[in-house]
Amino acid sequence: MPVAAPSRMHLAGSAKGNGIQHTAISMCCEPDEQMQSALRELQRSRAEVRLIWPVPTRISGGVNILICDYGPGLADMLPWNPGEAEAALVLVLPQNGQFGDDAVVTLAPNAVLQRPVRPDLMRMTVVNAWSQFRYERRLRDRIQRLDENLRAIREVERAKKLLMVEQGVGEEAAYKMLRDMAMQRQVTVAALASAMVSAWTPRSEPMSVLVGRLPDSRIKDR
Repeated sequence: MPVAAPSRMHLAGSAKGNGIQHTAISMCCEPDEQMQSALRELQRSRAEVRLIWPVPTRISGGVNILICDYGPGLADMLPWNPGEAEAALVLVLPQNGQFGDDAVVTLAPNAVLQRPVRPDLMRMTVVNAWSQFRYERRLRDRIQRLDENLRAIREVERAKKLLMVEQGVGEEAAYKMLRDMAMQRQVTVAALASAMVSAWTPRSEPMSVLVGRLPDSRIKDR
């Protein structure tokens, strides 16, 4: 029987610690006796677990952990694009072993189980999958911040060079000019530099005039 997806009250931001307490879990698995036992085992861990069966053509998101039976076309049913997972994915393989290795790799699950599944093993696997997902997400966030910082440094350097050529000043004086203009607009140096570099052309007005004409919407603070 179809069951509604979990509410959004227990999402990743509120799921703390190394366990799965207060996590929202969708279990898209055939509800045989083993899976019913596994569901109860997860619920005993204080997770909010909902069974979704039959599996819809598009699985709802808004959960921390997704447990899915393997099947053809599962990648198209997931609520995210490959490589952009929004939840930990635990893949349950069929007992008869009829599955494709390439298809499993494409799904990029955080953990894999094969039927028959012991309830205690399901719980341990889900805990490990959730821990791994959060670790990978922290790495992605750190990489994103590094990319943003490197981009900001490059744009500040470009803005300084533009001022050095235009004003005939050295690097230190150019940076002071950039900093003073940023203070006047009450934005960061990086945000102003990014807007200046984007707006500048070989026929642009002097930088001081160009910056004065930039609307606030063009200067996105960092």
